[in-house]
Amino acid sequence: HRDTIRQVIETTGLYIAESYLAPIPKWVIVSLYPDLAQAKDEVWNVTRRHLFGKRCEVGIAQGNRAVEKLLLVCGADKNPSLCATGTIRQCFGITVAVQLAGGKQYWFNAIHRSKDEEEAVRDIKIFNALHSSGSR
Repeated sequence: HRDTIRQVIETTGLYIAESYLAPIPKWVIVSLYPDLAQAKDEVWNVTRRHLFGKRCEVGIAQGNRAVEKLLLVCGADKNPSLCATGTIRQCFGITVAVQLAGGKQYWFNAIHRSKDEEEAVRDIKIFNALHSSGSR
């Protein structure tokens, strides 16, 4: 689905400035999801098992209002079935949640995107550090 996802992103006027496939180390998961890492609950365990060591495409989309546009095109909710029709999460996410203890649910939503400018700055630093580490 890589090419289709790229095309969807590019329809917003954004472009993929850089991307590569990399196995995701634990430090990246901790950096992207510090609240989950601190909680060390079942959601953290599923997130870690889902991502740790898996080869994922990581990249930077750039352009005017990139964070806002990515939020719209990727989908705003963790639950893919609640995302707008045609969004990346709605089209490629798994709409059946993993049921966790205490009624919690875990969604495989197909794409990570920054929620705001502050998070985007953090995510770009993580991207650059992962790239510099030679993880490929």
